[in-house]
Amino acid sequence: MVLADAAHYGEVAMRTMLSKSRVVSLGAALAVTLAATAAASQAHLYGSPPGSYLNSCTDVINTGTQLRARCKTHDERWIPAQLQHLLFCVSDISTDDGVLVCTRDRTMNGGPVGSYEKTCRDIHRVEGQLYATCRRRLGEWVPTSINATCMGEISNEDGALTCNPAP
Repeated sequence: MVLADAAHYGEVAMRTMLSKSRVVSLGAALAVTLAATAAASQAHLYGSPPGSYLNSCTDVINTGTQLRARCKTHDERWIPAQLQHLLFCVSDISTDDGVLVCTRDRTMNGGPVGSYEKTCRDIHRVEGQLYATCRRRLGEWVPTSINATCMGEISNEDGALTCNPAP
């Protein structure tokens, strides 16, 4: 009888442990699901801003300051794209071979106007130097900088900011 009671209590203890384990597992799964849902809600809180990019981009996430998406290139490849400083855009958001672009209000960002804006991101000026991360011809993004007092147009030449003197 003592052995039977011990076996019964052991079985009850095992069931209790399994039950608690399931509750903990369900609680952890619920916490992870709620955290993921909150993050997704925050990312989509602002909705997709209007623009022609919507014709060639999908999986759009607007954080309020940054736009991220998967966009189609001219050769039909889908690549990740992002547009920093979304609030500075003053024109249609479009794509240039899968890269998200827009015309920016230069008085807010401080960088000189130039064709480099189409293939560079994270553009900012510090003490007369213009910094950016620019796309190379093969798609790699590289950091670069140039003296911001260029008296011509600044362009991106295979990942390097270049000053092209005015004619």
